[in-house]
Amino acid sequence: MPQQLSSSPPCALTTGPMAKGTYKLSSTFGQRGGEFHRGIDLAAPRGTAIYAALDGKVVAAGEASGFGNWIVIDSNTANGLVSTVYGHMYNDGVFVKTGDIVKAGQHIAAVGSNGQSSGPHLHFELWQGGRLQNGKFVDPAPMLEQAAPTASQDALKMAHAIADCAVKPGAGLAAGKVPAEFVPWLLKGAADCPNSGITAPLLAGQVKAESNFRYGAALVTSSAGALGPAQFLPGTWETWKVDADNNGVADVHSIADAVVAQAHFMCKNWQDTSAGIKSGALIGDAVDLALAAYNAGFGAVQAAGGMPSGGDYTTQTRPYVRKIRDYEREFASTDFEALKSAGQQVDRESKVVQAAREYLGTAYFWGGGNIKGPTHGGFDAPGLATYVTYTSTGGSLTLPRTVQQQWTKGTEVTADRAKPGDLVFSEWNPNGIPRHVGIVISSGVMIHASTGDGKIVEAPIPADAKIRSIS
Repeated sequence: MPQQLSSSPPCALTTGPMAKGTYKLSSTFGQRGGEFHRGIDLAAPRGTAIYAALDGKVVAAGEASGFGNWIVIDSNTANGLVSTVYGHMYNDGVFVKTGDIVKAGQHIAAVGSNGQSSGPHLHFELWQGGRLQNGKFVDPAPMLEQAAPTASQDALKMAHAIADCAVKPGAGLAAGKVPAEFVPWLLKGAADCPNSGITAPLLAGQVKAESNFRYGAALVTSSAGALGPAQFLPGTWETWKVDADNNGVADVHSIADAVVAQAHFMCKNWQDTSAGIKSGALIGDAVDLALAAYNAGFGAVQAAGGMPSGGDYTTQTRPYVRKIRDYEREFASTDFEALKSAGQQVDRESKVVQAAREYLGTAYFWGGGNIKGPTHGGFDAPGLATYVTYTSTGGSLTLPRTVQQQWTKGTEVTADRAKPGDLVFSEWNPNGIPRHVGIVISSGVMIHASTGDGKIVEAPIPADAKIRSIS
């Protein structure tokens, strides 16, 4: 009886067991040379990365007749138990062992030419009902992006069932795995590079590898002179620096600035490596090569025509890439609702900052402001809070008019859990009722209609403030 791995179906990769551009389909499913070819062959240079096509459990890994070495992964899908089979790897090209639980996209092997093989390639099979359970082999071509339109109905049914997941694994962060202060900026950084392999879990894995999430006084300058949680060299920081939290300073030691700059740098690397793969100048996985470029420079990737090797590249760059991809799987969430919620939160926070900063410098006017903007030429504190809240929620949330009424809404949160859009209450009367309200826009920073300044300004969150989340 196969182990039940998940109550919901896993997701297929859009590129199948190998990254698009790294292989050529050299042999199809069906009759071949007087016998039936049970899978497809994907020709590629020796060492090219092979990925798990589905979440699952490794039920075989090692020597197998005809395959040289093989890996068999059992997965539960909406269409029942399936197995994916990967063959012809050399001994040093098998990176998992029997009993391992793997995620779709995990780097499990390297292309070889072991066993009954005339050249380096991946032999890939798909079995309905399980390979070791005497199931039925079906055409795996629909799991590739260039799915064959003539594939059998069984194969198409299998592919559709596998692809039913609403999101790709790895897009969101697993709850509690990453320090909370990094989460919003990892999500923002990934959102700044849409439709790519630069996900929040990948960026989290990179920060883990670079600094182990240390920052501030806990992190000293490296021996190479690298700075901050993303370990930027000073010259590189000058190129990629960004003021992500809008506090007027691009600070390499700031979590927000460093992580978003890291994401932008990685996005450019990914764009360059993707273009190189498409043109034929590079061989490999675009994300792996982007990580290598972050570590060794894009010039090293170009010179190698793919993953750099030899010397420090073998002892440092390649392990760096492998380590981050392992961390990526550790930090990834496959829960659709969590991913959906994270995406909505990033969108809301972006809208909060946009709406709050729209009227910076506008005059303070007692009683001014509503859901439509300033009135009488300005805002007071609750009027600004009402406008920002209404605008950033798309009109779904309207606050009452006064500070005292707004104080009764939502749930109090600690300062370390505050997020853009939360309300900051201060200036307490003897009865513990606030007289003033601002809006969080980043860690430790709010925007408010200030009577002292006579206008809307950014300011540090007061030490005696209490913060309420109303989302």
